[in-house]
Amino acid sequence: MNPKSPYAVLLDVMSQASHGVARGQLLLDATGVVREADARATQALGGVAAGLRLDVLVPFLAANPEFERVLAQRRAGLLETRGPGLCGVALAPAEVGFVGAVLVAPVFDAAFQATPAMVVVVDADLHVVEANALALTLFGASHAEVQGRLITELIPSELLEQVVRASLARREAPAVVSFEWARPGGRRVFELRCSRLAGRLQLAVLKLLDVTGERQLAQERERLLEAVHQSQKLDAIGQLASGVAHDMNNVLAVVQTCAGALRDEVHEALHKADAEQILLATQRARDLLHQLLTFARKTPARTERFDVLELGREAASLVTRLLPPNVRLALRLPSAPCEVTGDRSQLLQTLINVSLNARDAMPHGGTITFAAVFDDRRVSFTISDTGEGMPPEVMQRAFEPFFTTKQRGSGTGLGLSMAYTCLRAHRGDIRLESEPGKGTRVSMWLPREWQALADTDTVTPITGERGVVMVVDDDEATRRVLGRFLKRLGYAVHLAESGEEAVALLRDGLRPTLVVCDLVMPGIDGNQTLTQLRALEPAVRVVITSGFLDERNETEIREAGGTGLLRKPFSLDDVALVVSQLKS
Repeated sequence: MNPKSPYAVLLDVMSQASHGVARGQLLLDATGVVREADARATQALGGVAAGLRLDVLVPFLAANPEFERVLAQRRAGLLETRGPGLCGVALAPAEVGFVGAVLVAPVFDAAFQATPAMVVVVDADLHVVEANALALTLFGASHAEVQGRLITELIPSELLEQVVRASLARREAPAVVSFEWARPGGRRVFELRCSRLAGRLQLAVLKLLDVTGERQLAQERERLLEAVHQSQKLDAIGQLASGVAHDMNNVLAVVQTCAGALRDEVHEALHKADAEQILLATQRARDLLHQLLTFARKTPARTERFDVLELGREAASLVTRLLPPNVRLALRLPSAPCEVTGDRSQLLQTLINVSLNARDAMPHGGTITFAAVFDDRRVSFTISDTGEGMPPEVMQRAFEPFFTTKQRGSGTGLGLSMAYTCLRAHRGDIRLESEPGKGTRVSMWLPREWQALADTDTVTPITGERGVVMVVDDDEATRRVLGRFLKRLGYAVHLAESGEEAVALLRDGLRPTLVVCDLVMPGIDGNQTLTQLRALEPAVRVVITSGFLDERNETEIREAGGTGLLRKPFSLDDVALVVSQLKS
């Protein structure tokens, strides 16, 4: 403690008091007249203090000769009395006059002690003059142990020191600041409000409130808001994807059916090969659209049997195009085929997502190793990187939806959570191994299909006159191409560009044996058209076409009387298969 500080001397005097607690601060001239008094001291002295001699304000001092000796000798003194209220006054000489502290019984200090915040009073040298019970509890010290100590020793925070010094010097400082304080039970967050006492008393009052819980709630609220934002963004993207997929399905239906016809009708090998390439490209486009629709949750998972190692090579090829120059991909896949059953598009997206996470974990470059092995029971993929790795606390949350360590706006936080959901839906699993500075390894397992595929019958177009068919579709190209191939299957074809036109044709006397109707159309949609057509012609067979068929739609179609479903985009073989399965 600085012996030249009048407040340090005052603290020594106060520590000698047999009872009472400091209630406020005073500044007296050499004759004992009060020149300054803070609000708490003024209240303790009866409401008026400045301008009056201290022995007038505190009558017991008038009969105490010690008061006059303290004034005359300009020394420190403790002037005590006993009573239910005021307990005494402590004085210490200052540069001009004296500084003093009013001592009151503890009951008079109830408001000061009952405040839910830490309250600490410090002098110009940042020594603690006074602290309430909550502050003492957090300091883990008694009143005597705290008084006179530097506040920076008790709360080691540079920000706190800067704010307090600015307040004492009357410099502009933030009204409220937050800082972290390392406590035995962990780091806590406090809000600090600091104000300088009015007048010439060089004292500052610090009010500290523990807001750790509120801060954690705010962070959780921010996380939830971010999750909602991501969900809304994904929903908007999903709506866009649905619209794009709907239009593209119509385009691909035309391309696929025309390419299939060219393949079957041309004889030159080169032209057949060209048609095959068109069909392969169309199939790839179909898969991409299916991914969009699955992402938009507009279509259920599509189950098929395929070579998953060929899928792995396709994923690696796509990922390679997305790698920066300083990242290379090492591919280690067996040459023998290995078949699994599942949604090809979802599994392809899973492999791509995990690979891109590996890429993002290596901002300074590195190697992604994409490998696979299989036995009679299962196939295992591993995707490892030489990147930054993950600490344990990040690994624990890696599969949480919307959790991401990337900068805001750089990732959705859905890559690994969707990979986990996809693999578990395919009766598989996924595991992470990672260590900071040593990269990450993602292992994925899928059950293998090892039995040989049964031979399937080849669907051949139906020939011969089959009756009248009406094609209902708002897309002209789809309508015309579908009508053309139904003619090849032996039908007399009528075209309608809307549900309203189709209903009008039946009312005018058209009696089709088959109707092929699009599900999504302006005006009345496919289900409404189906209902009205069946009311006019109960025996008519109706095939609904759409790229948005899910369980709910299929149920509605069956309940409305639909007899067949045709997914867009479709080939001639798909059309022939659906028609051949209809009951005569």
